[in-house]
Amino acid sequence: MSDEALKPAVRKPRRPRDGGRLAAVTLALGTLATVLGKMAEIKKALFELLGPDRLQSLHLGMSVLVVGLFVVGYSALGWWLWRRFVSARPGRWRLGGATALVLGGLVTTGCSLYVALPPQPDIDALLNDELDAWSHELIGLRKAEGTLRSDRRDPGAPDQVWGTAQTLNALLLPPATPAGNPRELRTLLDAIEAARLPVDSEGWGYYNEFDWGVTEVAGWVLLAEVRSLRPDWAALLWKTDRDIGLQRLHRDLELVLQRQLHSGAFAPVSQAQETHARTYSSLVAVWALVELRRADLCAQRCGEVDSAIRAGVTWLLSSYEDGLGSWVPRPGRSGNLDSFPGLSGQAIYVLERARPLAGDLLHAEYTDYRRNFFKSFDTAPDPIHPALRNRDARANDRTPDGDLNLPGKRVMLEGSTFLWFPWALAACSAQSDMKASADDAVLIARACSQLGGRLNDLVRYVKSEVFVYIMAESLLALRLNEVARTPPRPA
Repeated sequence: MSDEALKPAVRKPRRPRDGGRLAAVTLALGTLATVLGKMAEIKKALFELLGPDRLQSLHLGMSVLVVGLFVVGYSALGWWLWRRFVSARPGRWRLGGATALVLGGLVTTGCSLYVALPPQPDIDALLNDELDAWSHELIGLRKAEGTLRSDRRDPGAPDQVWGTAQTLNALLLPPATPAGNPRELRTLLDAIEAARLPVDSEGWGYYNEFDWGVTEVAGWVLLAEVRSLRPDWAALLWKTDRDIGLQRLHRDLELVLQRQLHSGAFAPVSQAQETHARTYSSLVAVWALVELRRADLCAQRCGEVDSAIRAGVTWLLSSYEDGLGSWVPRPGRSGNLDSFPGLSGQAIYVLERARPLAGDLLHAEYTDYRRNFFKSFDTAPDPIHPALRNRDARANDRTPDGDLNLPGKRVMLEGSTFLWFPWALAACSAQSDMKASADDAVLIARACSQLGGRLNDLVRYVKSEVFVYIMAESLLALRLNEVARTPPRPA
């Protein structure tokens, strides 16, 4: 064996240029992470993909990564500069150079991190941008001088007052900052009027070509009229025509009141009987009356409106299905097997809005109903559906076929779909007004927090669907939630 082979292996020192390469790579990666973290489109895409809570966690992780990359990068750069230019200098120069490198490195690293750290994602701003886009899209669906079409992607889809009124209700929430100009919103109100059936007691159908009117459509229109006549909107929309708006409102108030049955429920059609009582018709009608009364627009009929509200609230409370822990489309029908969180969420929202007018009716049993709804976020309401915290925003319940027939009538109801996510969110928007025990308040807050962490699920669902009512109801619920979180302006 040769003498060379017997020599022990000697580790070669790392060459200075290795530190330069490390510095270049890590600083480049840190800069890339910074650029990506500040791109609005990437944040928007991540919001839809991950949701608010996970986006915040990702931001924290990205911040740690950027800090780590820049610290490693500048440390490697400092080491490379030391080995390349300072280490071979005489003692005094070496000490001064080392001091300069350390101080310069600290200052440079600190300044770089100050500039480079991605800003905290503004969830409200991301969501508001999305809602503005929805608002403009909905307004743009108006056909000629008519109402909005019912399908967002099909230009040939039929016009529909129902979706138009729902859209107006979302756009006319405070503050008075419309996505479109006031003239566009007034045009929609006038288009609804032009589409009204010639018989005053009918109002509007599911679609404009229907020749019979539906109570819930009239209720949504009445709601939009009420919102348009509030002081902040009336001056923008009606100007000197406010009396015209009031005349329409009082005429449509009469229509809704005529649809109330002796039991306190509301029927979806005119000339109805008690077997025609439906929960959704009752909810929308009571809601419209409550908002009209709270806006003090009932003129000489306030006593009549108050009585109708209390009778409607009483019926809604009596129609709750204890065995299912839910409101259902047609109470009392044998064979109701499924819960309807969409209806239940809307019922809780409407009943909480009615509290100033009928709060004494919201007794302990109602508190149990409300608690059951918010418990369903953690506990599956039935063997088929998961708990709401895990339920897909697309998993909505539809009116059973057996509930579409109206005995003694030649018309059939539409198989309405009840959106659970938007109306659960609407119920959460009323939580500050709820009279709840400490335990219930914690339960409600936890459920609403779980829902708020999944807003991206709702956004994805809305953007994937074509029907206007899905976007309009979701926009309304998100706007209600936004208004509830906005501190009131000083008087």
